[in-house]
Amino acid sequence: MTRVASFQYRVGDNDGTVYSWMNLPEHHITTHAGDSDATAKDQIAQIYTFFSQHFAYLLDRLDSIPEGNGTMLDNTLVVWGSELGKGNSHSFQNIPFVLAGGLGGSVKTGRFLNYPNTTMHNRLLVSMCNLMGLPSIQTVGNTDTATGPLPDLV
Repeated sequence: MTRVASFQYRVGDNDGTVYSWMNLPEHHITTHAGDSDATAKDQIAQIYTFFSQHFAYLLDRLDSIPEGNGTMLDNTLVVWGSELGKGNSHSFQNIPFVLAGGLGGSVKTGRFLNYPNTTMHNRLLVSMCNLMGLPSIQTVGNTDTATGPLPDLV
């Protein structure tokens, strides 16, 4: 068994996927629509609803597998996120991430955490490394000048 697994559903938001089974256009083009484009916002909401349903399915499956005093989900940390906070500006601010599972009680669950716009997602990656037993890792990548894990995550 391994302590870490990576599952990437698609290449990224710039992969040219056309959601023909949902009668929706290419995701990348849709995300570049203006902020006031109601049709594009509806299409993006439909696409992310599709992905959230698959995320929920994964979580349900993990929660159905007994492990120790709980379930596999209780002993796992599952992260769902994006590489951008806003597609039409390619902003790295306000990138939404969903963390599920308690990693054996290491992560406080049932919360919404909102960090300042200056907090880069690299800090989440540092936090994950620390949670996986690598406390010496204090930086990940070169886009973040801060060090250390996210405050209040664990």
